[in-house]
Amino acid sequence: MVTFKRATGLFWQSRYKAIAEGALNLVLSIPLAVHFGVAGTLMGTIISTSCISAIVEPYALFRYYFHKGFYQFMREQLKYAVITIGIAVLTIAACRMVNMDSLLAFVIQMGLCLMVPNPDKPEKILQFLHISST
Repeated sequence: MVTFKRATGLFWQSRYKAIAEGALNLVLSIPLAVHFGVAGTLMGTIISTSCISAIVEPYALFRYYFHKGFYQFMREQLKYAVITIGIAVLTIAACRMVNMDSLLAFVIQMGLCLMVPNPDKPEKILQFLHISST
Protein backbone atom coordinates (compact mmCIF):
# COMPACT_ATOMS: atom_id res chain seq x y z
CA MET A 1 0.00 0.00 0.00
CA VAL A 2 2.91 2.36 0.62
CA THR A 3 3.87 2.14 -3.05
CA PHE A 4 0.34 3.10 -4.07
CA LYS A 5 0.38 5.99 -1.62
CA ARG A 6 3.61 7.28 -3.09
CA ALA A 7 2.45 6.81 -6.68
CA THR A 8 -0.90 8.50 -6.10
CA GLY A 9 0.33 11.27 -3.80
CA LEU A 10 -2.08 10.46 -0.96
CA PHE A 11 0.17 11.80 1.79
CA TRP A 12 -2.24 14.39 3.18
CA GLN A 13 -5.06 11.87 3.65
CA SER A 14 -2.93 9.71 5.95
CA ARG A 15 -1.25 12.51 7.88
CA TYR A 16 -2.54 11.36 11.27
CA LYS A 17 -1.33 7.80 10.78
CA ALA A 18 1.97 8.42 12.58
CA ILE A 19 0.19 9.91 15.62
CA ALA A 20 -2.21 6.96 15.83
CA GLU A 21 0.67 4.52 15.42
CA GLY A 22 2.67 6.21 18.16
CA ALA A 23 -0.26 6.30 20.58
CA LEU A 24 -1.14 2.64 20.00
CA ASN A 25 2.53 1.73 20.25
CA LEU A 26 2.75 3.32 23.70
CA VAL A 27 -0.49 1.73 24.88
CA LEU A 28 0.69 -1.72 23.80
CA SER A 29 4.44 -1.56 24.36
CA ILE A 30 4.44 -0.43 27.99
CA PRO A 31 2.36 -3.32 29.40
CA LEU A 32 4.02 -5.82 27.07
CA ALA A 33 7.46 -4.54 28.09
CA VAL A 34 6.58 -5.06 31.75
CA HIS A 35 5.64 -8.69 31.12
CA PHE A 36 8.06 -9.67 28.32
CA GLY A 37 10.89 -7.11 28.42
CA VAL A 38 12.44 -6.03 25.14
CA ALA A 39 10.50 -8.72 23.25
CA GLY A 40 7.28 -7.10 24.51
CA THR A 41 8.36 -3.73 23.21
CA LEU A 42 9.05 -5.26 19.81
CA MET A 43 5.69 -7.05 19.85
CA GLY A 44 3.89 -3.79 20.67
CA THR A 45 5.68 -1.97 17.86
CA ILE A 46 4.95 -4.69 15.32
CA ILE A 47 1.30 -4.94 16.33
CA SER A 48 0.70 -1.18 16.29
CA THR A 49 2.44 -0.65 12.97
CA SER A 50 0.67 -3.58 11.35
CA CYS A 51 -2.79 -2.69 12.63
CA ILE A 52 -2.71 1.01 11.83
CA SER A 53 -1.06 0.53 8.44
CA ALA A 54 -3.50 -2.23 7.51
CA ILE A 55 -6.43 0.13 8.12
CA VAL A 56 -5.32 3.68 7.29
CA GLU A 57 -3.41 3.10 4.06
CA PRO A 58 -6.05 0.97 2.28
CA TYR A 59 -8.78 3.33 3.54
CA ALA A 60 -7.05 6.38 2.05
CA LEU A 61 -6.29 4.58 -1.20
CA PHE A 62 -9.79 3.19 -1.76
CA ARG A 63 -11.68 6.27 -0.61
CA TYR A 64 -9.63 9.05 -2.19
CA TYR A 65 -8.06 7.43 -5.25
CA PHE A 66 -10.21 4.50 -6.38
CA HIS A 67 -13.44 6.08 -5.04
CA LYS A 68 -14.63 2.61 -4.04
CA GLY A 69 -15.74 0.97 -0.85
CA PHE A 70 -13.06 0.30 1.73
CA TYR A 71 -15.25 -2.21 3.58
CA GLN A 72 -15.57 -4.40 0.49
CA PHE A 73 -11.77 -4.53 0.30
CA MET A 74 -11.52 -5.42 4.00
CA ARG A 75 -14.16 -8.17 3.62
CA GLU A 76 -12.13 -9.68 0.78
CA GLN A 77 -8.93 -9.48 2.83
CA LEU A 78 -10.68 -11.15 5.78
CA LYS A 79 -11.98 -13.89 3.48
CA TYR A 80 -8.48 -14.52 2.14
CA ALA A 81 -7.04 -14.54 5.66
CA VAL A 82 -9.60 -17.12 6.84
CA ILE A 83 -8.93 -19.32 3.80
CA THR A 84 -5.16 -19.06 4.33
CA ILE A 85 -5.45 -19.92 8.04
CA GLY A 86 -7.73 -22.87 7.23
CA ILE A 87 -5.32 -24.23 4.64
CA ALA A 88 -2.40 -23.76 7.06
CA VAL A 89 -4.27 -25.68 9.78
CA LEU A 90 -5.06 -28.50 7.33
CA THR A 91 -1.45 -28.64 6.16
CA ILE A 92 -0.08 -28.74 9.71
CA ALA A 93 -2.59 -31.45 10.66
CA ALA A 94 -1.61 -33.52 7.61
CA CYS A 95 2.10 -33.15 8.38
CA ARG A 96 1.59 -34.16 12.02
CA MET A 97 0.05 -37.45 10.85
CA VAL A 98 3.49 -38.47 9.58
CA ASN A 99 5.01 -39.93 12.75
CA MET A 100 8.54 -40.72 11.66
CA ASP A 101 11.91 -39.12 12.22
CA SER A 102 13.79 -39.68 9.01
CA LEU A 103 14.59 -38.19 5.66
CA LEU A 104 11.60 -40.06 4.19
CA ALA A 105 9.28 -38.36 6.69
CA PHE A 106 10.71 -34.99 5.70
CA VAL A 107 10.13 -35.74 2.00
CA ILE A 108 6.56 -36.88 2.72
CA GLN A 109 5.87 -33.75 4.77
CA MET A 110 7.35 -31.58 2.03
CA GLY A 111 5.03 -33.27 -0.47
CA LEU A 112 2.06 -32.65 1.82
CA CYS A 113 3.03 -28.98 2.12
CA LEU A 114 2.96 -28.75 -1.66
CA MET A 115 -0.17 -30.83 -2.29
CA VAL A 116 -2.60 -29.78 0.48
CA PRO A 117 -2.69 -26.06 -0.47
CA ASN A 118 -2.74 -26.90 -4.20
CA PRO A 119 -5.01 -29.94 -4.67
CA ASP A 120 -6.09 -28.96 -8.20
CA LYS A 121 -2.56 -28.40 -9.56
CA PRO A 122 -0.53 -31.61 -9.13
CA GLU A 123 0.88 -31.44 -12.66
CA LYS A 124 2.18 -27.90 -12.08
CA ILE A 125 3.85 -29.00 -8.84
CA LEU A 126 5.52 -31.92 -10.60
CA GLN A 127 6.59 -29.61 -13.41
CA PHE A 128 8.03 -27.18 -10.86
CA LEU A 129 9.96 -30.04 -9.23
CA HIS A 130 11.14 -31.18 -12.68
CA ILE A 131 9.47 -34.58 -12.31
CA SER A 132 7.76 -36.17 -15.27
CA SER A 133 4.10 -37.10 -14.58
CA THR A 134 4.01 -39.63 -17.45
